[in-house]
Amino acid sequence: MTYKAPADNTGRLGFKARIQEITSDYRIILQKLNDPELCDLRAWPRMRLDLLPNVRAFYHDKEIQVIDISGGGTQIILQKNDCTAPEIGTIVNLKFIFEKGEAITDGEILRKWKDHCKRDHVAIKFCGDYNIAQFIY
Repeated sequence: MTYKAPADNTGRLGFKARIQEITSDYRIILQKLNDPELCDLRAWPRMRLDLLPNVRAFYHDKEIQVIDISGGGTQIILQKNDCTAPEIGTIVNLKFIFEKGEAITDGEILRKWKDHCKRDHVAIKFCGDYNIAQFIY
């Protein structure tokens, strides 16, 4: 069982539980088996750019800055002179060039925010056919 950690906008806490009862109104009563602890629910480990120094990425034929990348998505920064950050839910096309080859994939914009330098950060989840993992792990 996992839940959003209080006062923390990114972490999740979780504990093991056993179903003790399902009531007639479909509520589930759990017996907690251990104390809550921080959970990492990522399917793919996130690799920071400093661990992959030879990654180049392109969005609309403009080179973009990769902050981190995993087999399931990436975080990028669009510079002030880049195209504006697309809206959440938009499907975008990305091209990555790695030491071992290149990959072209679609991705869905999950989140976007501005940092203290007013740069657009964008979190993207890869969708469709892709195999980024073969290049980074």
